[in-house]
Amino acid sequence: MKYHAFDIAVSCKPAALREVLKTITGPQAPQFLVLRQIRIRNEKEKGPSRAGDPTKPDKQAVDYIVGEEWIEVDARIEIVDFAKPGEQSTPDQSSSVPKSTPRP
Repeated sequence: MKYHAFDIAVSCKPAALREVLKTITGPQAPQFLVLRQIRIRNEKEKGPSRAGDPTKPDKQAVDYIVGEEWIEVDARIEIVDFAKPGEQSTPDQSSSVPKSTPRP
């Protein structure tokens, strides 16, 4: 078995990220991918004021922002190549996967 890691960085809406993650980790994915690390940051650090906008009438004072914000995503994904039947599995030396050592 061999591992090939790569990093991605994207800026997208939350719905788009959900769709991508479902696609690459689902059973129909063309390759066996493992999501090793993910970091998600909202483009806006603070939420809207709870007081509302005093310049708008009461019915328009609330601005809905859920799902409208953009997020910044940094992720590390690994492609796993399985050995063919009958071949010996050797770890890829360029792999970034740490080898575990048995504890005494």
